[in-house]
Amino acid sequence: MKVEVVDYEPSHVDEIMTKSPRSRELRFCRMAEWGYWKEVWRVPGSAFTLMVDGDPIGSAGIVPMGNGLGEAWAILSNVSERFKKLVFISVRNGMERIIKSSGVKEIQAFVEPDFEEAKHFLYHLGFVEKDSKYMDHIDMTMIKFWRKC
Repeated sequence: MKVEVVDYEPSHVDEIMTKSPRSRELRFCRMAEWGYWKEVWRVPGSAFTLMVDGDPIGSAGIVPMGNGLGEAWAILSNVSERFKKLVFISVRNGMERIIKSSGVKEIQAFVEPDFEEAKHFLYHLGFVEKDSKYMDHIDMTMIKFWRKC
């Protein structure tokens, strides 16, 4: 099977959440802000979806925040587990394309403190742990990761 990279559409993350969500992502899609974030991620050229046999298995991107800062995000399905290496390579390559085209100089990402798989993924993408931050809108503390481009 081949992982195909296509332009992101909000319907892709909806499909992931209805067909094969991971429990970590389910919490976020139930938030009131879910519709807002799906559209924010839609900035042309700043996000992509990984497809296998026409089905989305993950979406990721970098939202430009201004002043050379971007915020990385990813939503992966349970199915993505079967393609870990291909998913990692596709996300790494996709992020590098976005960085080159967007002019982003630094990237931040936020992860739940006990989400070891996501932290491991970010380390391999060149991120380092910076600090923790309480996020009022989701009522939890998140670890901030940072990467210079």
